[in-house]
Amino acid sequence: MKRTALALLLLLPLSAEAGSRFDDEPDAPAATGFAAILAPANGLLPKGGSTARLFVYRDDGTPFSNGAAAGSYEPGVEVALPPGTYFAEVARTRTGLRVSKFRVELGKTSVIPTGWVGVTAVEPDEQPRLNCQPWFADLTVFERDANGVAKMAQSNSHTEHEAFGALQLPVGPTEVVFNGLPAAVTVKANAVLALPTGFALPSMGGNPQLCAGDPALDATPRINLCTDGGTQVPAGSYRVAATIDTNRPPYTLRDEREVTVETAIGGASRDLQTARLAHRELPDAILPITDADAPALATIRSVGPAPLGGTKGSIRLGGSRKP
Repeated sequence: MKRTALALLLLLPLSAEAGSRFDDEPDAPAATGFAAILAPANGLLPKGGSTARLFVYRDDGTPFSNGAAAGSYEPGVEVALPPGTYFAEVARTRTGLRVSKFRVELGKTSVIPTGWVGVTAVEPDEQPRLNCQPWFADLTVFERDANGVAKMAQSNSHTEHEAFGALQLPVGPTEVVFNGLPAAVTVKANAVLALPTGFALPSMGGNPQLCAGDPALDATPRINLCTDGGTQVPAGSYRVAATIDTNRPPYTLRDEREVTVETAIGGASRDLQTARLAHRELPDAILPITDADAPALATIRSVGPAPLGGTKGSIRLGGSRKP
């Protein structure tokens, strides 16, 4: 009888502690908070969608990893972190060039906000073919360092989806590349932005090219225009350059003119339902980055790229896969 009474007394403190927890809040390891990027709800991953990964850095800029490969975590994974201040990068390949700062508190999840950019491409068998490359629903994001060197952060070319594609990206302004040409977009939290695209028609002259900038500069993004129909590109303003025959030496000249590609496909956004978290979301988890964070940011940038997941096919600025 004495042993039974003692066992009951030992159990009482545990029962009282369990009853003090919120019924809808799962147990969390002691002295632990969490961080995550949200995953689409079950079955709602956009077609041809490439999810991002979450890279976590300590407050001094050194990578944090509790066993995940290269310190990266899939959407929906709540990363256990001691309370404190951290940096996050949302990408598929680490560049160290675009990070956010966040705080972690006990038992709650700090969500790094993300959204999506999607594109609908003309089916390959319906595309024009003369003097141009085929295009696919491939989107790519490059981040540029202080010297202007571009590093690929995200791409969906590995999904091999020809007509629909999408990227999970951190919120805010960014630039995506579709069919070799860049487009400025603003990513909104838990929403899918349909990239506005239209069709650039061939101009008079030979070897017509569509340029996103000055055609005289070698670094200007450009593609060859199909000569038997419209080429699908991001909607916007461009310059077209083409070779014109003349009756005076040197008997040819390069004609340039401005054109505007109007939106014909896409341009709308829609909300995306996300999967539920196991823990309560910490409000106002994102913190401003200040001048005091400069040493940590320098450390993050020095870590170097960490390509993960691999890609089938090739990624190039032209946006098309190699045949």
